[in-house]
Amino acid sequence: MYQSSPQRVLVVSPEAGRLDAMRKVKGLAWETIYAADSARALELLQCDPIDVVLADRELRGPTNGEALLRMVRDLSPDTALMAIEARAIAAADKKSLALLAVDRSAQAPVVAAMFERAYRVHKLLTNPQTAKVVGALGELPSVPETYWELSRVTAKPNCTVAEVAAIVQSDPALSVKVLQMVNSAFFGLSRRVSSISQAVSYLGLELLKGLVLNAHVFAAIDASHTKGFSLERFQLYSVRCARLARKFAGESKLGDDAFTAAIVHDIGELVLAMQHPDKYAQVVAQSLESGRPADELEREIIGASHAEAGAMTLASAGIPFSVVECVAFHHHPSMVAGGPREVLAAVHAADALIGILTCGDPESRLDVAFLESAGVGARVEQWERWAQEEVATWES
Repeated sequence: MYQSSPQRVLVVSPEAGRLDAMRKVKGLAWETIYAADSARALELLQCDPIDVVLADRELRGPTNGEALLRMVRDLSPDTALMAIEARAIAAADKKSLALLAVDRSAQAPVVAAMFERAYRVHKLLTNPQTAKVVGALGELPSVPETYWELSRVTAKPNCTVAEVAAIVQSDPALSVKVLQMVNSAFFGLSRRVSSISQAVSYLGLELLKGLVLNAHVFAAIDASHTKGFSLERFQLYSVRCARLARKFAGESKLGDDAFTAAIVHDIGELVLAMQHPDKYAQVVAQSLESGRPADELEREIIGASHAEAGAMTLASAGIPFSVVECVAFHHHPSMVAGGPREVLAAVHAADALIGILTCGDPESRLDVAFLESAGVGARVEQWERWAQEEVATWES
């Protein structure tokens, strides 16, 4: 499915020390090429194939960093685009062409690990077979401004419920979704909530952002004709998995990121069920009968797994790299071999443990070796207990 590791990365930065730092990374299997400006970078691109371009946003001259990325995209669509930034991508940066941004202060070994990650995701997103399976859904409009506005406001340390409620109230469709969710049986409140401010307090900020992502995809899909597929059940499972993933990652930004990724991690199931209802029904039936993982059967019968279809769908809508990567590899996290992986670990573990406890999935679905390599192996026993306790509340 995946090609062998790429060998050539072009680092474009006025800081010559970046090349030296990359060359000192132990075990780096990439040939690292350096250009101090855009003109030299374009010369090198015309000489030999380049797998990844890492361009500094601070490039000066007639061709700045973003302009260079645009030219690389046009000249070499097979090249993955990365950017060096003074800070992580936020709402204001949502239109960047870079698949992945790395912080200017990031150490060379961390940056080197991200080359492979960016390349793998880029190859998945440009796979023509997956694009054929996803079909028109791969051309979703950009994520609504509401999502980016929520991201911007909730990133402030002094963010208030009133500010968030004002954003929600500006979007009538989201307001309805929020009130439906907070008044659902899942929350079991003793009285109905009719205030958006109260609903925001109950749901929490990350769940709100997740609802925006889910609602955006659902709006493009008429699931009423997909036999046996319940959007309500699908969303309930997504929320449960997201709550568990956040608990695994901890009450921090990592926990918030894990929640957001987990709430959309199976969105590809909905895409496949809608685009290929007969084949998807065949996958479900054969998986129940044989016990084989659904994602394996999806590739055989449909041509792509729900993880791949979901990643492509979300990426086409402008969802950030961190979420797309988690969706793409939540069943096979070992495909992500280096760099920070705590969020992917939390999402994978939450999904795998719920499958083991409620769907009869084999224990091998939990990739313990990956969890150990990601630095969370010591937490697995605790995570298993938390998952058991969580599932017990669903059955009571």
